[in-house]
Amino acid sequence: MVFIFLGFSKIWSVTPKMSMMHYVFYLILMMTAWQTHGEQCEVYQVPIRGKALRGHTYKTAQAGELFRCFVRCERDSACKSCNFKQTWEICEMNNETKETKPNDFISDDQSYYIKRTGGDIDKCKNNPSICDVNANCHNADGSYICICKSGYTGNGQTCSRAGCPEHWSVFSNSCYYMTGETSSTLNDAQNKCKRIAAKLPIIKSESENNFILGLMSKQIVWVWLGMARKQGKMVWFDNTPAKPSDGAPYNAWWAKEPSGQANENCAYMVFYNRGWNDDKCYYPSSPGPYVLCQKERKKGA
Repeated sequence: MVFIFLGFSKIWSVTPKMSMMHYVFYLILMMTAWQTHGEQCEVYQVPIRGKALRGHTYKTAQAGELFRCFVRCERDSACKSCNFKQTWEICEMNNETKETKPNDFISDDQSYYIKRTGGDIDKCKNNPSICDVNANCHNADGSYICICKSGYTGNGQTCSRAGCPEHWSVFSNSCYYMTGETSSTLNDAQNKCKRIAAKLPIIKSESENNFILGLMSKQIVWVWLGMARKQGKMVWFDNTPAKPSDGAPYNAWWAKEPSGQANENCAYMVFYNRGWNDDKCYYPSSPGPYVLCQKERKKGA
């Protein structure tokens, strides 16, 4: 094992309140960071005199000396660095570092700046869902970067298959967008999708139904479906049947649905029971189902 200790005693000599016990305690603290397996090299940060990180302090405390400020930061998982105001003996604890916010690292004659020794936390490893499922997470010092995988576009937090607009989700040859809006009538729901060159969803397989349920799980809602009753039969808006007895290749109707009762000429899907139900086409006393829009994925993408 190799251990590199970067001269704290020279820096801390300016704080006469520090006792030999503090030095001993600090060395013990450093030793706890050693790894007991494999050849390791631990390099700890030196306090920087006359510098401070501005605009990222989330907590202040009376510390008395630099050592105690440093220990406060070490013991707080949110602390990434700290400024010690020598004249006022105040410890400013920061949730960023000079590496992550270089433009905020300024000169300050009354301050010492130090980065905590705990090392950078691998945010990608600790939080696998921090990026979109179709993105790769790259850990950075004090931060992380999400980059969409090959064949996908977006900012890393949201990635869409090439051929779909940003923030849309893709399944097979279709793009889907949960608008977050409700509509009290079928016509209003259709118009909301038309405004973004899309339509209400038409579902032709169990895998597609499950995919849409996955989109709904983020909000736990009910959504309009792109079907209506024509000549007594439930038909998708592409004029294909929606009922098995009429030749539909797939359906997810609730038991004894569609019931065909008076005025039940439209349909929706509910998250909690994963199925479809025919119902009225307007909800005058409620916001109505949410609007999920679907459009064809661009060919060749």
